[in-house]
Amino acid sequence: MKPVFSSDMGIEVEQVASMLRGAGFDAVVMGAQAQSVALFSGMVVSQVQVPDEEFDDALAFLEKSKIELDAPEADASLVEGNVCPVHEKQAIAVCDRCGTFLCADCGALGKPPICEQCMARPVEAKPLPWWVRLTAQAWATVWLAQLVVGFLIGAALWAAWFFGFFHR
Repeated sequence: MKPVFSSDMGIEVEQVASMLRGAGFDAVVMGAQAQSVALFSGMVVSQVQVPDEEFDDALAFLEKSKIELDAPEADASLVEGNVCPVHEKQAIAVCDRCGTFLCADCGALGKPPICEQCMARPVEAKPLPWWVRLTAQAWATVWLAQLVVGFLIGAALWAAWFFGFFHR
C-alpha cells in the first residue's frame, strides 16, 4: 500500500477516499481512527492509501479530479477578473460558504467548492425539529420514571425482607 493523499483534516481525507472508491480504487484511510481522539491534543495526519499497482492511476485520477472539482459551478462572469486572496492567481471558483475566490492551487475538494478556512471550520448543526425534541424528552421522562419506580419497588422489597428476617 502506498499513500496518495495525506492531510490533518479528516474531512478532506474521507472525501478523497470516497472519490477514489467511487472511481473503483481500493482506497484505505490510515490514521483516521486516532483523529477523533487527538482532536484536542494536536494534529494527526491521516493518509489515503491504495495498493501499489493502483498508485500511478490513483495519482493521475486525483490530479484530474482536482481540476474538475475546482472548476467553477458559478457564473463565469462572477470569477472573471478576480484573484484568489491566498495564491494571488486567477480565480476559477467561489467558496460556497463564504464567497472567497478560489484558484486551481487552492485544493478545494468536493462539490460545491469550499475554501481551506471554511473546511477547517465546523459546520453549525441545524436545530432539531420540535417533534424530535419532544419525543426525546418523552422517552427520557419514561426511562427516568421506570428507573425511580424500579428503585422504589426494590427498596420496598428489600425492606420487607430485611425487617421480616430480623423479626422472626
